[in-house]
Amino acid sequence: MEDYDVDTETVEEDTYADLRAKAESLESQLAEKSEWMLKNLTHIQTAKQFAFAAAKSSQKPPHPVQIWEAIAEKWQNAIAELGNIGEGEPGYAEAQKLLKTYGKNLKIIQTRIQIEANASAKLDNIFDRVESFAESTSAKRQTYILELHYIIKELKSIQPGTTAHADAQKLLKSAQQRLKS
Repeated sequence: MEDYDVDTETVEEDTYADLRAKAESLESQLAEKSEWMLKNLTHIQTAKQFAFAAAKSSQKPPHPVQIWEAIAEKWQNAIAELGNIGEGEPGYAEAQKLLKTYGKNLKIIQTRIQIEANASAKLDNIFDRVESFAESTSAKRQTYILELHYIIKELKSIQPGTTAHADAQKLLKSAQQRLKS
């Protein structure tokens, strides 16, 4: 029979137990980081999908305000997804780069919303003014000419690239012809 040194055997078991505990801890940390990385990659991928949808929707303008607002919402959703990635987390640097780009794109769309809304409102006001003027039976020739000049000036101020611009151009042509007659 062999003699075992009980003290040596206990020390070896303690050493292995310590190593096993460290290995289990590292394995747990690795699993946690993998889950974290996967979650952040999912946020980035989802943000990119929103961004792609926004970019695709904004093609071939002009668009009415409602379409621009839907596009802005897609950019906001993309930005919100990226906001879920905290500083120091995997994917943070890429998220920050995308946030900068997406933020710029959102500002552009918000500007487009304002331009479109202003153009539509201006055209509506012109239509109202023309309608009101047309109903007026006591308009003198000089008042008529002044009103046409005002309408022409307003129609020329409607920005190209808006849904109102095409209608404004038709009205402008008509108003200019009436001014000549």
